[in-house]
Amino acid sequence: MAIFQFSAFALLATSVVLLIRSYRPEIALQVSIITGVMLLVYLVTQVSGVLDSLRALAERYGLSMSYIGILVRIIGIAYLAQFAGEICKDAGESAMASKVELGGRIMILAAALPAAVSLLELVASMLPVNNK
Repeated sequence: MAIFQFSAFALLATSVVLLIRSYRPEIALQVSIITGVMLLVYLVTQVSGVLDSLRALAERYGLSMSYIGILVRIIGIAYLAQFAGEICKDAGESAMASKVELGGRIMILAAALPAAVSLLELVASMLPVNNK
């Protein structure tokens, strides 16, 4: 039932922002950003259950926790980059939003590189060696 409270809060804040925007656009943007941060903080508190489930799966199947950490880091980067980009768009800075999203993609690539290298090494170790 938390989704109802979450959605109601977001809709109420959106209504307030729409009312304020016609009189004081700079305050409306601040209210929107503060609301977004509050919603994001709430969501982060809900992530602990997901992390516990991922840890249990990793232990059950003998996966390295470093891979789970990489996955969580990538998801976090994606969400934060999207969140920051949307704030930039709300402020009318679509060019800045594009840069934030590009930065997020580059950071995701950098975070995924160790897992990709490990995967390539595993595949290479399974291939027959060509001794000429």
